[in-house]
Amino acid sequence: MLILAQKDTPYVHLSVETCDFEIKGNSYSVLIDEIYNNVADWIDKNLPDTDCDINWKFQFEMISSASLKGIIKIIERLEYFFGSGKKIKISWISPGGDSDIIETGEDMAEITNIPFNFTERY
Repeated sequence: MLILAQKDTPYVHLSVETCDFEIKGNSYSVLIDEIYNNVADWIDKNLPDTDCDINWKFQFEMISSASLKGIIKIIERLEYFFGSGKKIKISWISPGGDSDIIETGEDMAEITNIPFNFTERY
C-alpha cells in the first residue's frame, strides 16, 4: 500500500514484500478516517501471511485528535497479531523537543503490550 502525503495527510508505505511499515508526516485532515480505515483493512488482509519481523514506524510532524482514533485502531490490530505470535515492535519518531507528539506516543504505548521505541529527530 502506498499513499502519498498531502499537506494534511501522512505518507503511508506498507509492504510485506520489503518488510516496510511506515506512516509519517502530517495527520490532521478532516477526512483522515478513510486513510486509517484503509490501513486497518490492509493489516487484516496482509499481516497473517507475513514472516517479517515487523517494525511499525510512526513519524508525525503534526497529529490531530481525530487522527488518534485511527492510530489506536491500527495499534489494536497490531496488538491482535502480536498476541498471536507475530514479532512486532513500534517505533515512535517525533520532532526533537515536541513534547505533545512525544506524550502522544507515550500514551499509545500504555494501551498495548507491543514494545515501543522512542526517537527524537533533531
